[in-house]
Amino acid sequence: MLTLALAALSATAVLAQGPAVPLNVSAWAGKRVLFITAHPDDIECFAGGLVGQLGAHNISTSYLVATNGDKGGQCYNATRPTLGPLVFRDCETEELAFVRRNEMVDAAAFLGVTDVSRFSLQDGMMASYDETLLRMRMSVVIRRVRPHVIVTHYPFANWRAPPSCNGQCPGANARWNDIGYHPDHKKVGQLVFDTAYGSGSVAGNRHAFTELVEAGLPPWTAEKLFFFAENAASAAAPFTTHFLPLGEEPFATNTQMQQKVDAQYWHRSQYHERALLAEATRWRDGEISSAVNKSCKGCYAEGYMGWY
Repeated sequence: MLTLALAALSATAVLAQGPAVPLNVSAWAGKRVLFITAHPDDIECFAGGLVGQLGAHNISTSYLVATNGDKGGQCYNATRPTLGPLVFRDCETEELAFVRRNEMVDAAAFLGVTDVSRFSLQDGMMASYDETLLRMRMSVVIRRVRPHVIVTHYPFANWRAPPSCNGQCPGANARWNDIGYHPDHKKVGQLVFDTAYGSGSVAGNRHAFTELVEAGLPPWTAEKLFFFAENAASAAAPFTTHFLPLGEEPFATNTQMQQKVDAQYWHRSQYHERALLAEATRWRDGEISSAVNKSCKGCYAEGYMGWY
């Protein structure tokens, strides 16, 4: 175990050589971008600022979400979330999956995204599904969307991310500290890596899944692959090759950060109070900026690792 941990630490340090540089979103003009994540709220959480900027540049954006999120959150007294107060309650997994499906579509639409694909697999169980089948289904979406840029989870545990104390850490922001280890995140990141990158890629291999070609979906190879920096504070610095500036203080008048909070707030089953969500978002993106953009005090940023 120690050997594996040291190997992961070493690999992370080597991959992110040199200081992180600003992500030039305008260079993606005319491109198509596909976000592939594990859970319905992951994209807005990790990349809500990026999606907002893509929309501002009229860059075509699509989502693919693997699970239905049926193992986390609560239902409430509405078919779709509203800006008014809601009464939350525990519910069966089938109902929660339906609620989270609606939230996912609404959050995407809030940021201007209408192309939302989903696998609707069980939350927390990504490691249990057949990999060949998932790579084929992922290839279908990649070949249909034909993205120039793919953004997804980092496929390995990030041992630099602080542990969560299994939910017992003190402080309002402690629940964010374990996202570098989530099994669904790692599995989805690995599936994307194996589907879309290198000689093992099946999305871009004309000999793989030939039935897709017969169905009118020829191979496609993306130009760039980015991973979310799924951690904060000092953990982000060795991991991040690129960062997306999201403005600076004062937070209350920062339109980019407010848009990101509002996008996440559509996931009301997960975030009951906007004030607490804003505090956590402010903390996380402030810590990432402090780690990778030290010249900007009181700034916010999202972090990414550009693999190629």
